Amino acid sequence: MSHEGSVSIWHLLLTFQEAEHFEDVVRSFGASVKRYSEKQTEEQTEEREQLLAAQRGDLVFRCAECPSCFWLDMNVPRYCGFDGWEDETCNEALHNHEKALLDLAACPVWDTGGGESPAEG
Repeated sequence: MSHEGSVSIWHLLLTFQEAEHFEDVVRSFGASVKRYSEKQTEEQTEEREQLLAAQRGDLVFRCAECPSCFWLDMNVPRYCGFDGWEDETCNEALHNHEKALLDLAACPVWDTGGGESPAEG
């Protein structure tokens, strides 16, 4: 971070203690500090906990490719956007994102040659 003028705006992700220390350092140079902070919503906290559980290996996915798949969505049942999103959203994703198309084509769960159909499960 650098301060090249009269006003600087920085976006930082800090603990409360780190933010206090940072503000003290800035004030020691004679500058003033205004802090605007957003708290994590309950939904964000839940999503974060699910992602951490996935990183720890505590979640069971439908196949080994799920964690790196375009369609991974921790906020829908079975963590699959193709299974849980509105049809219009899926169609737009397939039309606009090459990775969506490639990941769906490579998915062993949705494989048309014997995998699940959207109604199965």
